[in-house]
Amino acid sequence: MPSCKDLEARVLNSLAEQIAVIDNQGKIVYTNTSWADFGRNNGLPEGGPGPETNYLHVLRQSAGSGDHLAAVAIQG
Repeated sequence: MPSCKDLEARVLNSLAEQIAVIDNQGKIVYTNTSWADFGRNNGLPEGGPGPETNYLHVLRQSAGSGDHLAAVAIQG
Protein backbone atom coordinates (compact mmCIF):
# COMPACT_ATOMS: atom_id res chain seq x y z
CA MET A 1 0.00 0.00 0.00
CA PRO A 2 1.45 3.41 -0.95
CA SER A 3 2.33 5.89 1.77
CA CYS A 4 0.43 9.19 2.05
CA LYS A 5 3.41 11.00 0.54
CA ASP A 6 3.44 8.60 -2.44
CA LEU A 7 -0.31 9.01 -2.86
CA GLU A 8 -0.04 12.81 -2.75
CA ALA A 9 2.69 12.75 -5.41
CA ARG A 10 0.65 10.42 -7.61
CA VAL A 11 -2.40 12.69 -7.37
CA LEU A 12 -0.43 15.90 -8.01
CA ASN A 13 1.47 14.31 -10.91
CA SER A 14 -1.79 13.14 -12.51
CA LEU A 15 -3.03 16.72 -12.89
CA ALA A 16 -2.56 18.68 -16.11
CA GLU A 17 -2.16 21.93 -14.13
CA GLN A 18 1.36 23.04 -13.24
CA ILE A 19 1.76 22.94 -9.46
CA ALA A 20 4.53 24.27 -7.27
CA VAL A 21 4.24 24.04 -3.49
CA ILE A 22 6.17 26.76 -1.66
CA ASP A 23 7.03 27.29 2.00
CA ASN A 24 6.36 30.48 3.99
CA GLN A 25 9.55 32.11 2.68
CA GLY A 26 8.74 31.32 -0.96
CA LYS A 27 11.12 28.39 -1.46
CA ILE A 28 9.75 25.74 -3.79
CA VAL A 29 9.52 22.45 -1.90
CA TYR A 30 7.70 20.39 -4.54
CA THR A 31 6.75 20.59 -8.22
CA ASN A 32 4.59 18.19 -10.16
CA THR A 33 5.34 16.57 -13.51
CA SER A 34 3.30 19.15 -15.46
CA TRP A 35 5.43 21.96 -13.97
CA ALA A 36 8.65 20.22 -15.06
CA ASP A 37 7.22 19.41 -18.50
CA PHE A 38 6.17 23.04 -19.04
CA GLY A 39 9.67 24.24 -18.19
CA ARG A 40 11.32 21.69 -20.44
CA ASN A 41 8.95 22.47 -23.32
CA ASN A 42 9.59 26.21 -22.99
CA GLY A 43 13.37 26.22 -22.94
CA LEU A 44 13.91 26.63 -19.21
CA PRO A 45 17.10 25.11 -17.82
CA GLU A 46 16.69 21.59 -16.45
CA GLY A 47 15.65 21.73 -12.82
CA GLY A 48 14.70 25.39 -12.69
CA PRO A 49 12.72 26.91 -11.30
CA GLY A 50 12.34 23.87 -9.13
CA PRO A 51 12.90 22.75 -5.58
CA GLU A 52 15.13 25.11 -3.61
CA THR A 53 14.33 28.06 -5.94
CA ASN A 54 12.67 31.01 -4.22
CA TYR A 55 9.55 31.44 -6.32
CA LEU A 56 8.64 34.78 -4.73
CA HIS A 57 12.02 36.10 -5.88
CA VAL A 58 11.33 34.83 -9.42
CA LEU A 59 7.92 36.52 -9.39
CA ARG A 60 9.43 39.82 -8.22
CA GLN A 61 11.99 39.70 -11.03
CA SER A 62 9.31 38.94 -13.61
CA ALA A 63 7.02 41.67 -12.28
CA GLY A 64 9.93 44.11 -12.46
CA SER A 65 10.35 43.17 -16.12
CA GLY A 66 6.72 44.03 -16.84
CA ASP A 67 5.00 40.66 -16.40
CA HIS A 68 1.50 41.68 -15.25
CA LEU A 69 0.50 38.17 -14.11
CA ALA A 70 3.63 37.93 -11.96
CA ALA A 71 2.78 41.30 -10.40
CA VAL A 72 -0.72 40.05 -9.58
CA ALA A 73 0.63 36.79 -8.15
CA ILE A 74 3.18 38.54 -5.93
CA GLN A 75 0.31 40.52 -4.39
CA GLY A 76 -1.17 37.22 -3.22
